[in-house]
Amino acid sequence: MLALRLYTVFSLFSLSKVTEARSGRLSDILGRKGAMLLALAFFTTGTFFCAIAPSMEALIAARAIAGMGGGGVMTVSSITVTDLIPLRSRGLFQGLANMSGPVLPRVVHADDIDSLFGAGAGLGGPLGGWISDNFGWRIAFGFQVPLLVLAAILVSIHVNIVLPKAPLTIKQKLAKVDWLGSLTLVVAVSSILIGFSLKATEDLEWSDMLVWGPLALGVLGFASFGFVEAKVSPEPVLPMQLLLSRTPLAVALTNFFGSIVSFSMLYNVPLFGYKLRVKQDFICCPTL
Repeated sequence: MLALRLYTVFSLFSLSKVTEARSGRLSDILGRKGAMLLALAFFTTGTFFCAIAPSMEALIAARAIAGMGGGGVMTVSSITVTDLIPLRSRGLFQGLANMSGPVLPRVVHADDIDSLFGAGAGLGGPLGGWISDNFGWRIAFGFQVPLLVLAAILVSIHVNIVLPKAPLTIKQKLAKVDWLGSLTLVVAVSSILIGFSLKATEDLEWSDMLVWGPLALGVLGFASFGFVEAKVSPEPVLPMQLLLSRTPLAVALTNFFGSIVSFSMLYNVPLFGYKLRVKQDFICCPTL
């Protein structure tokens, strides 16, 4: 059961992080509105199926679909704000967003500028816990669907950013998507997560093929991803020249190590609070 519970988290975050990397390039190809609506479509669909999931396996699959959209929403919202707000004013917007800080420590992302992530995180925990206690966990997913539909309507009406590029047909746009790079990145991230999760939940030895096999596949996947991005893809998800510059590399490493700490706490601290301190979600969430 612990393994399945871990996979509900891994399926969301692994697909979310992969699509975050891809969404920036996708927003250049499809436009800001197109990329945002596509991300919202995946996120809404996944959230809806979470609400009606008949089994834990179905819930994991639905969370994966939601993760594919969630990463895109975060990235494209950040990109959209940089298009709309002058550089001189972005610090003010980020400061206002950070005034409504989150309940748990986390890495500050650029999407804080426009989404007031801290306020949402602070309200979402108690509200989600209260709904789960009183109406069941399915409603905690289901009540998000109308809000996501409303968000899609607002995006379709108000987001009208024209990119300085010649219009392309749908076929031409799809041909520019880095499908091979995205595939190798999915394989790499998923394999690494599966290997470590099997080691942690099944108490397997490092010499067990179920542990080192996925880890080796993950390393091979990352090597393949680097080769595809550097030598094959004309529109790479991650242009390799970015990592050759000191500032982008430093930012990437800072985010990497900071995210390890942040998401470890986001997953483990609530479990500690729920199992050892308090038993009700509504009490546990605001306490944390």
